[in-house]
Amino acid sequence: MRKSRKLMKQFCAVSLAAVMGISMMGVWGGSAQAEESADTNVKGERSAKKKMRQKKRLAGLLLAACMMLTGTAAANAEELSPLGESEWVEVSALGGDIDYETGWTMYENEGIAVSYTKGAKASLTFYGTGIKWIGQKDINFGPAIVTLDGEKVDEVDTNGPAQWGITHFERNDLAEGVHTISIEPKEEGVFDKSGAVDVEKFMVLYDKQADIPASSVELSASETEMYTGGMITLKSSVAPFNAKNKNVVYSSSDETIAEVNEQGVVTGKNEGKVTVTASVPGSEAQASVEITVKELTVSERRMQVDSDHPLFLHHLYRQMFETLPGPLQGGKDIQGFWDSLKNKDSNGKGISEDLLENQAIIIHASGEVKGEASTLAWYEDRFKETVEDQIPFFIMVSNSGTSTSNGGVYYPPSLEWVSRMYDQYPNMMGVVFSENHNATSAAERKARSDYMKDQVLLAAEKGGYVIYSDMNDNGDYVESVLNDQGLFDTLKRFKDNFILLAKTTSAWSNVSYNSHESVAQGAWLADIAGNWGSLIDSWMWFIEGFGPLYGDETFNVMGGVEECRGPVTFPELLFEMRMEQQARAGATVFTFEHPDYTTSVGKDNGKDNLFTPAFTESIVKAMEYTKEYDIPDKAEVLSVTKVAYSAENGSLNDLAATVNLLNPLYGDKNWNGYNNGTMMVYFTGRYGTVPSLPKLATEEDKAQFEYVLTKDSVISELKNEEGIKEFFDNIYPQNYEGDGYAHFLDNTWLTYNTNWNIDSRVQEELFSEQNVKVGLSNNNVSADITFNPYTLLLIDDQKEGELKFRFNNYLVDKNEIWEGYDVNSTPHWNSDADTQMYDYLMNDYIPDSETKDDIYRNAVIRLTGLSDEPELIMEKELVNNDGTKQCEEPKTMWDPEKGEYVIELKGNGWQEFRLVLNDSAPKVDKTELKALIDTANGLNEADYTAESFAEMKSALASAQAVYENEQAAEAEVKEAEADLRSAVDALVKSDISEETPGTDDAGKNPNGGGTGGTTDKTGGDKEADGSPQTGDNVSTAGIVAVMAAAIAVFGAVVVRRKKVKQVMY
Repeated sequence: MRKSRKLMKQFCAVSLAAVMGISMMGVWGGSAQAEESADTNVKGERSAKKKMRQKKRLAGLLLAACMMLTGTAAANAEELSPLGESEWVEVSALGGDIDYETGWTMYENEGIAVSYTKGAKASLTFYGTGIKWIGQKDINFGPAIVTLDGEKVDEVDTNGPAQWGITHFERNDLAEGVHTISIEPKEEGVFDKSGAVDVEKFMVLYDKQADIPASSVELSASETEMYTGGMITLKSSVAPFNAKNKNVVYSSSDETIAEVNEQGVVTGKNEGKVTVTASVPGSEAQASVEITVKELTVSERRMQVDSDHPLFLHHLYRQMFETLPGPLQGGKDIQGFWDSLKNKDSNGKGISEDLLENQAIIIHASGEVKGEASTLAWYEDRFKETVEDQIPFFIMVSNSGTSTSNGGVYYPPSLEWVSRMYDQYPNMMGVVFSENHNATSAAERKARSDYMKDQVLLAAEKGGYVIYSDMNDNGDYVESVLNDQGLFDTLKRFKDNFILLAKTTSAWSNVSYNSHESVAQGAWLADIAGNWGSLIDSWMWFIEGFGPLYGDETFNVMGGVEECRGPVTFPELLFEMRMEQQARAGATVFTFEHPDYTTSVGKDNGKDNLFTPAFTESIVKAMEYTKEYDIPDKAEVLSVTKVAYSAENGSLNDLAATVNLLNPLYGDKNWNGYNNGTMMVYFTGRYGTVPSLPKLATEEDKAQFEYVLTKDSVISELKNEEGIKEFFDNIYPQNYEGDGYAHFLDNTWLTYNTNWNIDSRVQEELFSEQNVKVGLSNNNVSADITFNPYTLLLIDDQKEGELKFRFNNYLVDKNEIWEGYDVNSTPHWNSDADTQMYDYLMNDYIPDSETKDDIYRNAVIRLTGLSDEPELIMEKELVNNDGTKQCEEPKTMWDPEKGEYVIELKGNGWQEFRLVLNDSAPKVDKTELKALIDTANGLNEADYTAESFAEMKSALASAQAVYENEQAAEAEVKEAEADLRSAVDALVKSDISEETPGTDDAGKNPNGGGTGGTTDKTGGDKEADGSPQTGDNVSTAGIVAVMAAAIAVFGAVVVRRKKVKQVMY
């Protein structure tokens, strides 16, 4: 029987081979299959594939028959499976199987890799008999060299009319085995102009059923030296790409020195050297790397920067049109500038004494930020000027001038020199990177990432900081830096020495500044930055092409060389709006450009620095806000941030090519409909700031959020702007009414008019007036605010019996500087080459007599729910040097019948006042009602009959509404108490509950409340998201229902994070 079954198996195998048209000699894909597959091109390809499908179906039937005849079990089916055949298999450019040398750039939206770097190879190691390279032609492309198994086999010219999907190279006659193909540019190209070579994909001809063994492992480390307690990540790749088993196992030669986990993350334990090996089980493929572990002594930081100690930085530039050494720009002097900060300027303007501890300067060599001796000598001369007062300073060590882009040599100040400066100057607080986005080549970007990592390590050793401020353009430059594994691992350990600032001068990115703000906050929440903040750059006004503040020519001045009229026109109040808005999202570090307009200009050789109105009437007001009001720390921000975006498979900029995530939420609606381009203000404060987590963020980083979105999930599930808004609206219930901006935090409301480029005196038809209605729950009052553009109002409801107001609508009309302007013929103000801007600031902008604006704007605050007329007490306001005020006295009106108090504000300046609420109405005691509600919420529905429990629930809902009604009379409270008490007493026990012990949790709300749909979050308490209720009394049950609906509708997009921390992608 065994012999006949064996013969039957042999017969079946031969029959299967015959059906498939394959000789037994070619079982594993010999030349016959290769030739057949290679010939199936164009029309013949479809016919051959059809015949092959028919053969496979016949083979399947024959296989089944053979199994029945031989009694072969399913477990042995592989022994009789159809023999494989070779087929063309795609290997995508960005799939991770291709090895790219430095010089290649990945374009995720297009799914291609491009290089302009001569000799930079893109290589694929494969097992098979054929290979194709597929790419594109274009007028900026050039020649490429093709190498196969180490020998040059072809030279391809990819220059020509634009065309995708071209097979540049093909071989289908290779000996079966392991091969390597490499593609490289033949010439050094110029970015976006000439010499480009790309890879769309490779196609490999091989038998997918073959048991292809691993032949080799490549292993690299982000660093080969590390510090104890630090981490580095190993990167391994198995060749060929189509090996059947590509699982890598890591091991350490001495785990007392360094451990390595399954993901290849090495953790330093003690000083010494260790060998880490990567191997593929079942093969001889393995590779090793030696790692040295050193001890790093971490020093206490020289300056404390956190939510209790915000930092304000002032740029002091070298004048670019002067040869080295050269003076500071704007007529400034370091000591003179600091004296003005300490003692106010000669006009009596400046900061209060208690703000001085939060100030520092950045010494900046402008276009000469290099490691050359002349630059270092200029720096050291400036450092000496800080010694007398121990002025805290940072130094600019890397910017766009540190090397030229497209292959330039990156030449920053050496680590040894920076270390020596730390030792020599205890008032040196750290180093700054700014505007590095012009580094377009991958090699230079990598060099800057490595230099930044080394500076972070040096800062940890010396107790300093590394500040990184840049635009997120040119291929998500900021994110590309943070995605460097070596830097990322270093920041994970030394985050407290790293500060990330979002920079506003984006001119290329679709979602512009707000995407970078999301990236900066996301880095902070992902624990790779100890602080985040903003560089608010008035150059944005010029870069976006804006000119006059209002009028027909507002958007028609773009072009030509630098034009400082642009940054000077930037409205003053945008600084305060942005700073306070960001501070409420956890930002702690702020700096500003253009430095002459945003801070000061000097006279008398810099001995006296005169502060500008933009500084004293806007930026300083925001500084004062951060002193008076707490900036939320990380835990507080996380507690109200429900949704995060993860850049793991595409950044916000990448996503914007399909749909813009931020624009439907809080993108501004003003600039001629081009909402993606600017977003100088938020359209609403409803959603807070949506953080964007780094591509390398860990699962623990993501687990901090209830919902995590990705590029793929937004496109596939939310689909469009309408879907995005619906999702976020369900997650973040509205907590105020109106078309202006409003944000609630700690019983304060920050509000402003969002029309940043509309002037009401000229464009009234554009409905520039806005309205906001908010609830002031701590004092049981509602506020209805109407205001004109460039108006900010903070309402402080923190103290019972008192309301405080911070009002600012300061604006200087500078349209005169654009009169008769022609972009082509009018001489531009260029602060790098002349003093025209300086002269205007000194003579026409700073003097009181020149900055008074007699066109006042209005705001009306209507307070309701008062029982008595309050008392308005003016605390302080803007007063000019001649004693005149910039605002009129507030006009007030009291309506005792309505309980309404109206405040009319008019002017062009700022006022701070408070209202003493003389509330003589007795407070209604709701203590007993609250106790009854808590008791009812704790009842188990399963213990009672449905009818009696339904009646109790109805009484409970009514009682909850009365409790939440701040205006409820004592009689209403007593009636609610009686009704609820009676309903509880009338509950009828259920027979089931008596027979089923041990079900204490049955029927309870999974969110922790009872079954009645209400919770103990009542009265003036905050909702779960930290926001008060406004308008109609909205119960917490309603919010829970909305959240449940969001989960039901969008469950495929994200996973709600409770006890099980996982992410759905």
